[in-house]
Amino acid sequence: MVNLLLGWLVIYLLLFWALGVFENTYFLLGPNESFRFLGVQVDTWSKYAGVMIFQVISVAMEICTGDIVWPWIITNVQDDTKTMLPYSRVKSWYIVQAVFFYGDVRQIFSIFLSLSQVDLALVAIVESQVITYFWTKPHWLAGKTGPDTIH
Repeated sequence: MVNLLLGWLVIYLLLFWALGVFENTYFLLGPNESFRFLGVQVDTWSKYAGVMIFQVISVAMEICTGDIVWPWIITNVQDDTKTMLPYSRVKSWYIVQAVFFYGDVRQIFSIFLSLSQVDLALVAIVESQVITYFWTKPHWLAGKTGPDTIH
């Protein structure tokens, strides 16, 4: 299945290339006159660095929320077989509400960031791959074996 997904990725990237999609100003890198984030022109390295730092922190928070907080919500709050919460009902409710609220607000800015310029989307992709490699392998796969065990 993974090979099918990667094969399809190559096919549609080639299709986009053939259509000339990559010649769009979206595919420029670094600060430039065409780069706008929420209507603000990002044409200096200081503005670019600020947007890039925001993107890196945002992606890291998204991954941490997905790997730490969501499993806690699923196994403690949403599990109908559990009757005892590790925190009070009010604190548990607050955590769930805060995560949903943060996720909704973050998603708005994340969409604008990813659609602003390709390097912001690429940073998010590379960062998520690096973080999940260094988090997933030692934390979720540690101590587990299979026919193709990762060493």
